[in-house]
Amino acid sequence: MKRTALLLIAPCIALSLLGQQAERRAVIHFAVDDHRLDAQATQDIEAFLSGCVLNDEFNFTLLGHTDSDGGNGYNEVLARNRARTVREQLVSSGVPAERITLQSFGERRPLLANTSAEEKQQNRRVEILFTRAALSGLADLQRRIGSERVTQQVIDPSMDHWIAGQQGSAVRLAAGSLFDADGQPADGPVQITITEALALNDMIAEGLSTVANGRMLITGGMLRVDAQDARGRPLELAADASMLVTLPAAMRQNGMTLFTSSTGADWNDTRRAPMDLSAMKLPPRPQCAWPTYQPPFYKPDLSAKPPKPVEPVRPIEPQPPRRESYRSSVRWYQFMSQSRIEARDAQRYEAAMTIYEQKLAKYEEKMAAYHADCRTWPERWSRYKESYAQWQNDTVCAREAFWRTEPPKAEERYKAQLDERRAVCEERERVWRAEYEQAMQRHGRTLDSLGLTGARDLGAYVFAASQLGWINCDRFYDVPASQLHDLIVQDNDTTEEQVFLVFTGINSMLRMQKEGTGHYIQHDVPRQEPAVVVAYKVVDGRAFLARQVVARGKPVKLDFVPSSIAEVRATIQGLRNG
Repeated sequence: MKRTALLLIAPCIALSLLGQQAERRAVIHFAVDDHRLDAQATQDIEAFLSGCVLNDEFNFTLLGHTDSDGGNGYNEVLARNRARTVREQLVSSGVPAERITLQSFGERRPLLANTSAEEKQQNRRVEILFTRAALSGLADLQRRIGSERVTQQVIDPSMDHWIAGQQGSAVRLAAGSLFDADGQPADGPVQITITEALALNDMIAEGLSTVANGRMLITGGMLRVDAQDARGRPLELAADASMLVTLPAAMRQNGMTLFTSSTGADWNDTRRAPMDLSAMKLPPRPQCAWPTYQPPFYKPDLSAKPPKPVEPVRPIEPQPPRRESYRSSVRWYQFMSQSRIEARDAQRYEAAMTIYEQKLAKYEEKMAAYHADCRTWPERWSRYKESYAQWQNDTVCAREAFWRTEPPKAEERYKAQLDERRAVCEERERVWRAEYEQAMQRHGRTLDSLGLTGARDLGAYVFAASQLGWINCDRFYDVPASQLHDLIVQDNDTTEEQVFLVFTGINSMLRMQKEGTGHYIQHDVPRQEPAVVVAYKVVDGRAFLARQVVARGKPVKLDFVPSSIAEVRATIQGLRNG
């Protein structure tokens, strides 16, 4: 086909809400027999993109068209090339290629009848359709931030069934254990629904809270079991029946019991501990404490070391008191007392002279002793040097004798201890292996008899629950009252939202409620546990997220920012790592 006109571009953009889809449209017109874009076309596409919110789940669909001139095969190729040109421009502007879908219709879907040049111009086009999944509300966002956690299975209620969830939990229902509201046994097909909430994002998606009668809980996992008959009527367990529930656990914790709830907001402690199957008590592997080699240590005999004589030290001669030091200064207003002051000074001086004479007498005695020590010092020093040299020689000989004899003795002692301990450990290991194998066989037979063939992980929690609904494996988190405080989260927004207090060091979370003050208040929060307040809401089909670390003494204020579903999910999943 011959090109007969310049490239014409007439973008036509419309914004609408169709169901739960945010949609924008644009139409790019092309010249005869051409699939290229000029500068103006690029600007128009960029203007269109500026109005598209590229977050959450969005897609572009490009529909290529031609007029009726030319053959069908040629027009199909031309329409596809026009769509590809627009796709290349979108990708260069940052749109992921996997988010773009191309369709080529050639001349098969004209807008007008192709009876004139103007009508043909309108048919030479690429339609750009942008769709983004808008959130219908808070419940829709909650559903999307969770993972795949719902398992549905249709069963025959007259038979035993073991139903495995998607995240590792499982439920065993005995034959004839389901009844309707009238007390009649379930008849016909029954649908069992298991909703697992083992991860933090699933717990938050379900709006759950780890609290029982105002007391905090540490959870080991939650799930909900529902049953309904073919007519959609809810079923319950018989009064004398129970179901076995298995919850996966990376490590079993002491003190866990079974909690139940109809809503998951407040839990009831059944005081029922995990099943303590005898086969689950595996004998612990014996620990072998090997002896420690004690190397010999030589310590010289210091008791025979001769004491060093003290060298004579000349005593210090005392000095007589100075008369001037005992004369007081007489002020002009003391002229009447001058004689009394001088008499007192004389007495002080005489006392000082008496003390000096006593010191002088002692000095003479010390000097006599000093001269006597000086006369005997050379002999005493000579004897000491001889004794010290002899002691040093004896010490060297004793050290050499010690290192010749003691290390071999120490090696022999250690080898004997090692052989004795090895024999004891090998015997304990042999006995343990036999006991362990027997215990494992008993455990396997017991699990098989209960239908727990999918729960061979000895770390799992196995409960016998007597009612359907929410089931929780928890233990109470107790701290002294002095370590508790009330947490206030400031928020004046009236938009419906979900606010959670998540503890990052323990598996516990609290769904906060807004009180009459307009703020969220959580009572009895432990001060020492690191925590984060996370909240989300939906405004005009978009998700908004707030995350605030709880700092002691500082107020918590919700500061919502636009976010995507994936960002909300990733933020919640990362809370356990701080």
